[in-house]
Amino acid sequence: MKSHSLFPFAAVTTLAITLLCVAAPALEGTFAIGAGPTHTAWVGAGVSEPRDGLWTALNPAAIVDLNRRLDLSIAGILTDITMYPRGIGANPLHREIPDEDLYGTGTASLVVPTQCGTWSVAFWTPSGVGVTFPHSRNLFSMLLGNRDRRLTYEHARLGAAYAYEFDNGWALGIEAHASISRFRTDHLTLKLTSAQADYDYDEALGGGLGIGVYKTWEKLSFGASYHSREWVDEFNEYDDLLKHSVDLPQYFQTGIGYEVAPWLTIIADYKWIDWSGVSQHGDAPMGDAAELLSMNPVAGGFGREDQHIVKLAFESPLNGKWIVRGGYSRALTDVIPDDQVFLNSLVPTLTRDHFALGAAYKVNDRWEIQATWLHAVDREMEENGRGDLLSKLGKGSRIESGSDEILLGCSYTF
Repeated sequence: MKSHSLFPFAAVTTLAITLLCVAAPALEGTFAIGAGPTHTAWVGAGVSEPRDGLWTALNPAAIVDLNRRLDLSIAGILTDITMYPRGIGANPLHREIPDEDLYGTGTASLVVPTQCGTWSVAFWTPSGVGVTFPHSRNLFSMLLGNRDRRLTYEHARLGAAYAYEFDNGWALGIEAHASISRFRTDHLTLKLTSAQADYDYDEALGGGLGIGVYKTWEKLSFGASYHSREWVDEFNEYDDLLKHSVDLPQYFQTGIGYEVAPWLTIIADYKWIDWSGVSQHGDAPMGDAAELLSMNPVAGGFGREDQHIVKLAFESPLNGKWIVRGGYSRALTDVIPDDQVFLNSLVPTLTRDHFALGAAYKVNDRWEIQATWLHAVDREMEENGRGDLLSKLGKGSRIESGSDEILLGCSYTF
């Protein structure tokens, strides 16, 4: 084996270890909208248009059309969130509580085609959220130490995929990965006390699978992928807050790509995320009647609902060196219902509209660099007070959320 052939594997391994403890603030529920600058430039679309090794995570079947390559990227995310506590249970002294945070994340992937199929390995951070408000959102925690104001959730995956193209042109791929999640918060529990771990990190291991299909014709491409529920261990240090393990939901994505002209390809995708199918995300926050009447009440879920998302993107090669990409994503449904806004204000996954613009420059036959800007359009939601007790205590509370992300990447083919 030539010495330079060890470089891709070493780079992927080193970057994965380095990036294990970073966050990826959420844009689709607690999911990030994309992985890497190319995929993010298409606002998470492109299940039918593979471009780099991170299609391991998007559609493992599509990697059959990739050459041997190494892809690395870093990203910086600036969040701008403001909470406006209202209602009889809200903080009466701070009526506007702003929070601006800067997060970092990254990706790495390696693709190796062989005579009997294509293999890939990838590291990515598909989920995360974080807030560090300076003041408590509720009256009880304000009086008892200024808690119930901070939350960090980080989720990273290391996975491998295999894809095979059959004689009829259809490709089938499968992906398997292991994951690590980290969580900390001083969130209020149903006992009206702060979580007992009091903002110390707890970790949990997990894993999941993905499967995809892919086919191309002269100008048209099609892809579809299904990703299983992410099975995760419980955060035992937070068992007074979390009734269940914080699994991530199953989701399905399908889409097409069409080459309108040599200088323009149009991409359209649809995505469904099953938030209601995971107890910790979808269950009613206050639990059932028996729990409410017990002497030792436990927390329920977060009352989140399924998402249906449509995405439209484009790619335009300008010449032999430059490629411009962009896209728009619209969530047709809210993950947070209007009667659970106060509860979810430490996980403000409100944004429904996203725009992205990116460019790639081919340095030479082996190297390419990419840059992408992603904007999550500011959105505000108000608690209507028509839900459970927490909803009524926080009636009239509002939360506003938006973010901007810059991604930089490079690709090496060999």
